[in-house]
Amino acid sequence: MRRLREMCFPEYLHLLHDMVVRAWSGLPFGGIPLSRAEGFNPFFIVGSGRSGNTLLRRILSASPGVHIPPETYVLGKCLKSFRQNRRRPWRDIVYLTLAHFEFHPEFKSFEISLRPLAKELVATPPAQRSLAHMLDSLYRYHASRVGKPCERWGDKTPTNVFYLGGIRSAFPDAQFIHVIRNGHDVVASYLRAGLYTSIEDAARRWVLSVRVARAFAARHPKACFEVRYEDLVRKPEETVRLVCCFLGIEWSTKMLETTE
Repeated sequence: MRRLREMCFPEYLHLLHDMVVRAWSGLPFGGIPLSRAEGFNPFFIVGSGRSGNTLLRRILSASPGVHIPPETYVLGKCLKSFRQNRRRPWRDIVYLTLAHFEFHPEFKSFEISLRPLAKELVATPPAQRSLAHMLDSLYRYHASRVGKPCERWGDKTPTNVFYLGGIRSAFPDAQFIHVIRNGHDVVASYLRAGLYTSIEDAARRWVLSVRVARAFAARHPKACFEVRYEDLVRKPEETVRLVCCFLGIEWSTKMLETTE
């Protein structure tokens, strides 16, 4: 009860919605589930923008078998759309979900088409159909298209910090890395990049991102790890080793030499 009292109102609504959805999906007429306990274990790099998320993505992508595509931007929309349409025919759900990705203005950075994947997913046996299966297939499909081995995939989209509960509902075994940077530096970076035009709005974004990430971590401490940007640049080997240990991925000095 104490944790419920500490939640901000939007977090409470998301939690309540997820509880109702999980109960509803367990009914015979509940439609396609978010997950089927498939055991997928992706990781998500989140936090405020301008905090070093891209730097950490570049470092971790240099680990053998780890693939992190460009930012997706649409996981929150996918979760909402899936919940609204999960009782529709599977073919429709596949097309709707993939459309969120392919028709986003920034999807061009993926440099692929999802049409072949859509055909594969439509043929998914009923016992394997879930949002988690779709998303896992999408990330692995991108890896195969760009020629990257994919034993483990991750996502680096800072705005996913506002959809952590929903992401965890789809991927119960997911891990989350919260990258946090000094708020003054973040606000200055936001303004220089033209992403915000007022100090107040930029500061509000940083505060809210940190608040929701830490509230989520307090509820799921074993699934979350906080990384300070200042530690990442001042003592990179020590910091990256800790991140690799948390994720259970291989550490290599080459991770700090990559320029891609």
